[in-house]
Amino acid sequence: MNTILINKHLLAHLKGKMHEDSITSDIWGAELADGASDWGATEVTFQVRSRYHDNRLHKISVFNNGQNLPVNKIENDDGGFLSFPTTKNSYGPNMIGVRGAGTKLTIFRVGFVDYIASFDEDGRFYIAKAYYCSDENGETEIDFSDDLFTKENFQNKVLSIRIDIEYYDDWNDVPGWIELDDDGKGLEYGINWFKDSDIKFDETKIKRWLSARFGQTKNFKIYFEDETSDKILRSEVPKTHFGILNQDNNPIYQYKDLTKHGEVIEVQGEKFEIYYGCRISQVNDTLKYKKLQKETKKDYQLKSLRPIRGESPLLVHMNSTDIIVTIDHLSPSEFDASTSWLIFFIKPKRNINSRYAINKSNGYSDEEFGNELRDKIKTLIKDNKLKNNYHDASKKAEDSEVVQWVDYVAHPESTEIQKDIKRMTGGSKEDITKKKNWKTFKVDDSKREIDLRNELIRLWMEWQASNKNSDTEHLDGIASRINLVGRQSSPYDTFIWVAKKHNHVDELKNLLKGFDWGDNHLKQVVFLTTDEVFSGFDLDEVPVIDIENDIING
Repeated sequence: MNTILINKHLLAHLKGKMHEDSITSDIWGAELADGASDWGATEVTFQVRSRYHDNRLHKISVFNNGQNLPVNKIENDDGGFLSFPTTKNSYGPNMIGVRGAGTKLTIFRVGFVDYIASFDEDGRFYIAKAYYCSDENGETEIDFSDDLFTKENFQNKVLSIRIDIEYYDDWNDVPGWIELDDDGKGLEYGINWFKDSDIKFDETKIKRWLSARFGQTKNFKIYFEDETSDKILRSEVPKTHFGILNQDNNPIYQYKDLTKHGEVIEVQGEKFEIYYGCRISQVNDTLKYKKLQKETKKDYQLKSLRPIRGESPLLVHMNSTDIIVTIDHLSPSEFDASTSWLIFFIKPKRNINSRYAINKSNGYSDEEFGNELRDKIKTLIKDNKLKNNYHDASKKAEDSEVVQWVDYVAHPESTEIQKDIKRMTGGSKEDITKKKNWKTFKVDDSKREIDLRNELIRLWMEWQASNKNSDTEHLDGIASRINLVGRQSSPYDTFIWVAKKHNHVDELKNLLKGFDWGDNHLKQVVFLTTDEVFSGFDLDEVPVIDIENDIING
């Protein structure tokens, strides 16, 4: 058995990694999977081994079937698995990681290594087990098996780490808790998770990012296991789709199924291929959107990690092996509605890993290069006048949505929204589903344009764009129209105000109380969100102003 002792300045460097902030709960695990992929693995598994009393993660194992980790990589003080350079200036681009295992930064951001297991150069299996000690000589072990494994305790109590390396010539002697097979390849390591780690092991978040990052790679699968449940749960990371249906109405999961742009762009001598498509939005093509949601309910949709408006153009950058490096968005302020919902995949013609950050999940190490690349894409979009499939320059955003909705409500498959409108108005299915009964943007007898009306079912609708909340300007305009159209001898029983979110229900109610209502007036005002009017609604659950009870007699 060999023993390695880590103390003093090397231990101080290790402890310093606890406070790095570049790793987040979303991307945790990406670097570990990167390492496995780079080292020839076809599978990587994240396995929960134990939890603290409050159910927080305590121990996790990660194992892959890639190349072996030579034992000298652990023993080596010059960039080995458990050691860092002694001076800050001696760091190089690959000094904090070991290929096949991911970066040490990722591991030590959440906790500390429990064990490492692999095969050495001679084919012997080994386990390197870490023990945390309260003295500098590695003699007095600290029991961190319970709730004591915190950042504070580790910083204050651990003065050395002893690594005992045990070799096994006979596989039958290998401890049963090891998951690696006896086929002479692969790597397994365990991580002790700090109980007070500010990074949470959120399986859904981690799966989502891993799904996106590796969704374009072939012959690489990622699994999650949980040994802490009554039954070992094993699940594969779901696929990632792009929010697009192909001509056969099947979801698109691979970038090569998108349209390839005819032009190869060049930035600082590096050439890139471009693939692009247009995502489906609920308001643009409701029926296709519903089909997409149904077909992909177990999968993830590719999105930026940052909370952005869904319609913003997405820019996805892959490396030469089809691993996604960054998912970014192009600022909506730089583009108009014509480019909304577009998605672009860019891929270098050769390996340009030197351009990426050490932690690749954070983007580019060469900021100038990254900015120049984005600017090139922006110029390309504008110069080629690439537009989304639904853009109509002749219409305002809300006008286009009104037309889309008429097509939707009249479609034979739109039975849910047809039933909702029928319950609301008492109109017949025939009156609701005939497109000719719906009048868009027509001036009525009051000389005011009405967004949408169906006089056979006595329904009148006013519309705001899907990304707009109700506002005071629309509030005043709608109150004025109700005063002219719905107050005395109204041809409508129901008025619907459509907006992304309603903030002025009470204000409109107060305004309506000031009107002199006639005998044949509007009966109800209904507030629907854009999502509800396209997906269906329960009339008992949405805001409604009953003119008779709430206004006249209220």
